Amino acid sequence: MKRSTIAGAITWIVAEFLVLLWDPYRSWIGPAMLVYVMLLWLIVTRIVREDKAAEQSVLVAVATGGRLRLRSAIVLATLVAVFLVYSVWYGGHVHVPWLGRILRGYAACFGPTFGQPMFNFTLYALLPGTLLFALGMHRREVGLTASAPRTWRAAVPCLALPAVLVALALYRGTLNLGFLVTLVVRNFFSNGFSEEFLIRGMTLSHLRAYMQAPWALFVQAVVFSMLHYGGASRQEHGNATMIVASVIAENFPVAFVLGLVALRTRSLALPAALRISFDLGGNFAGI
Repeated sequence: MKRSTIAGAITWIVAEFLVLLWDPYRSWIGPAMLVYVMLLWLIVTRIVREDKAAEQSVLVAVATGGRLRLRSAIVLATLVAVFLVYSVWYGGHVHVPWLGRILRGYAACFGPTFGQPMFNFTLYALLPGTLLFALGMHRREVGLTASAPRTWRAAVPCLALPAVLVALALYRGTLNLGFLVTLVVRNFFSNGFSEEFLIRGMTLSHLRAYMQAPWALFVQAVVFSMLHYGGASRQEHGNATMIVASVIAENFPVAFVLGLVALRTRSLALPAALRISFDLGGNFAGI
């Protein structure tokens, strides 16, 4: 664990240093997220007991040979597709008319509010998940299981800050209950579950079939960060080095800690809940 943690720390420090040099107005986001997720991890470790044997039996692909390679290829193809859609096509770098028609179809079917989230759910989770389950994957391999004992006791303090922000917004009248439900459901399909299933579920579990868990955590955090390349490209005006530094500085700590939480709690439930809370908090903080 030490080597992967050191590698992760060096990666993040270099990225944050570059952000501080080139984009000081956003340089606070990375350290703020690092402190916040480290606090959440401290809470989880204090409440949820470590069980290394149990952690070795969940969130790890158990296939071998050709079936493992085929399943890994599906996961990799999904990651590439997500990157191309949101970092190449959605960023305006390539014109793909048929993809635009698909998104308009989703908007027509699910409405403008849920069209994009349902497209994400299909691309990130439904299609690859169906293929992997058809190839023998068990839900235990991707964290679709009951959480470890005391997980939801840990969830209460972990979700306290976003709950306070939501309560204040409801009290002040800047948020109503209907819109809050819409935000939560929208985020569940767009990021909260869909991205967690893709990254902490399918990606992390198949990485663990090839490498030890600490390095799998490092790699999935890098992958998660790079999937946000498209969003950062609009902020950093196409500077590739700055885009990579920005996405790593802001997303790597979150991804690494969520991977740790998934392994400790042996489920995607708490990571998904935390992702929804991050995005809700981000809305109120203007991030």
